[in-house]
Amino acid sequence: MENIRLEKAENKWIQSLQELLSNSKIRNLTLFDCELNGLTNDNFWISCSHLKNLKIQQTSKIHRVNQLYRFDLLSKIRNITIERIELNNQEIDQFCQKDNLRNLRSISFLSSLINVDINPIFLNIPNLLSLNLSNCRSNSNIDFGLFSNLTYLNLSNFSTGTGQKLDIESIKKLKNLVHLDISLSNLRLDLFSIHYMNQLRTLLAIGNQSWNLHNQNNSNSSLVFPPHISRVDFSHSQKFFKFNPTLSNSIQSISLINCEMNQFNIDNICPFLSYLYISNNNLTQLPLDLGEKCPNLLELECNKNKISVIPDSIGNMKRLRKLSLQQCSISEITNSIGNCCSLIELNLRANSIKTIPISLGDITSLSIFDLAYNQISKLENKIFIKLTNLNKFLIEGNKKLKSIPKILLKKYKKKELILSFYDVPNLQYLANIDFENENENGKCLIF
Repeated sequence: MENIRLEKAENKWIQSLQELLSNSKIRNLTLFDCELNGLTNDNFWISCSHLKNLKIQQTSKIHRVNQLYRFDLLSKIRNITIERIELNNQEIDQFCQKDNLRNLRSISFLSSLINVDINPIFLNIPNLLSLNLSNCRSNSNIDFGLFSNLTYLNLSNFSTGTGQKLDIESIKKLKNLVHLDISLSNLRLDLFSIHYMNQLRTLLAIGNQSWNLHNQNNSNSSLVFPPHISRVDFSHSQKFFKFNPTLSNSIQSISLINCEMNQFNIDNICPFLSYLYISNNNLTQLPLDLGEKCPNLLELECNKNKISVIPDSIGNMKRLRKLSLQQCSISEITNSIGNCCSLIELNLRANSIKTIPISLGDITSLSIFDLAYNQISKLENKIFIKLTNLNKFLIEGNKKLKSIPKILLKKYKKKELILSFYDVPNLQYLANIDFENENENGKCLIF
């Protein structure tokens, strides 16, 4: 056994745990809301000598971490997480000066630092590679020169009193950073400076509105993602993407949900792009050559836009598993969709679609098909003959629909299919098949 989680434990449990730890080599220990007395015992922490990962979660009982947890007795510790335990400047200094912690590789202070100076962490723990300061606040600017060894930095919902700027000079000091998360923080990022982060692969800035969009060379140019970036997420950053971003051909995942984009073009072939999320924008069309530029896309979500046409090039996406175009203005499904031979989930809810192309029946992998609240008047039986993997079909709200294919009704009766056609007032008598009215799992029959 290498993992133990102790939750709301009383002293008697902690004493038993001490015996267990003394006779085993526990590597990972999580303490959640445990009683204090047992944790002040040096013998308990001496018995934890094999620990590499320690996670302490507490809400109200602990006020002085350094007095309760003998980190200096943990000889092999490499990763520490402290969550919801408020620490002051003095405690941070004491924590960082413990000799055995100088070899720490990862520290997480989740919702634990309130208006403290975090710079001592780097001055005293030189081998630190990963730092998580989610939901923390600093009362002073960060000296990014001390972050030069970090490969992972999470500053989500982090704030400084000054709204510090991540300018070019600061970015250059983060020379080894691979993952940066500044979601919902007040750090101001000079977006054009990310080209200087040569090792960066993941940049998350969800809901961050503190952008510097000025490009000293050309103030009208669009942002060009550097070639080393593989994942970006700028969702809910409405202040940012009012111009067209240019994707690099190495990009693997991009999320630009609710960014008030008016256009989205792909200038380069992106052979590695697998995940594209661009819902809740002001887009009037998808790139006509989307399927040619992104042939290996696995998921495409473009809900709540003003798109009227599904481009024919969608048929080039042989690996596409999920396509979601809910609540757009689509009136027709392109015949080429039948070439999406790997499609598992198709969501076309709340559009203006009147007919389903016969070619859709060739997508034998299709499992979930949401066609609710469209203008479908007829469903061809032969479309569904090959759809042997279909287990959920939503057709409710199509007020012009008058009949359901027999093959679907038989699968429904055998409980092989979740079939929902609620709110279809014109539905006529259905093939002399007896049904029971059901409401569970979304199944229902209304005549």
